[in-house]
Amino acid sequence: MRNSLEIRNLSVERSNREIIKDLSLSLTEGNLVHLKGANGSGKTTFLRALAGLINPSQGGIFWNESNISENIFFQSILNYVSHNLGLADELTALENLSFLRSISRKTPNKTVEASLDIMNLKNFQDCRIALLSAGQKQRASLAQLLMFNCPLWLLDEPFNSLDAESCGVVESLIDDHMSNGGIAIVASHQKFQSSTAQHVVEL
Repeated sequence: MRNSLEIRNLSVERSNREIIKDLSLSLTEGNLVHLKGANGSGKTTFLRALAGLINPSQGGIFWNESNISENIFFQSILNYVSHNLGLADELTALENLSFLRSISRKTPNKTVEASLDIMNLKNFQDCRIALLSAGQKQRASLAQLLMFNCPLWLLDEPFNSLDAESCGVVESLIDDHMSNGGIAIVASHQKFQSSTAQHVVEL
C-alpha cells in the first residue's frame, strides 16, 4: 500500500476567525508541495493542523485513509519542523537533539552526532543553543530530519537564516526524501530547487 495524505474540505479557525477555508488536497508517495502565501495567510496554521496540533473547524485529515485525530501512531510517521525551532537555549545542540531522540517513538535513522555533522555543526555540537547564530540554530533544528525515518515531512520556513550552501544541503535532504517515496509540504517565502516537480498551493 502506498502512503497517502488526504485533506478533505479542511477549514480551520483561530480566535473565531476562519484562517483556512474548505481546502482539499490529495498527496501520495513522491509528492512535494510548496506552500506559499503572505505573512498571516495561514501557512503555519495549516501545517499545525496537518501535524495534529490544531483541530479543524470542519473537514478532516487522513493518513492512509485513517483520520489523524483517531490514529495513535500518526506522530510516529511525522517530521514537523516549526519555524519556532523548539530548542532549549540552555542546552547544547547535542543535548537538545539527544533529548528529542530519547523521548521519540519515531523510527531512528542516523545518530545525533552524524545528523549534526551533515548539517555542518560537528564543531558546534557542544555549544549552548543561546550562543549559536540564527543560521546555526536553524540547522540544528533541521538535523532532526536526519535522525528519524518518517514518510511525511512538514517544514515551516526551513530556509530561514540559511546561507546559500546550507540551503543547498536542505534542498538535497528534501530531494533524498522524495526519491525514497516520501511526502513533503514545505512552507517557504522563497523559491527552492528540487528534482521533484513542485505542486504549488497558495493561501
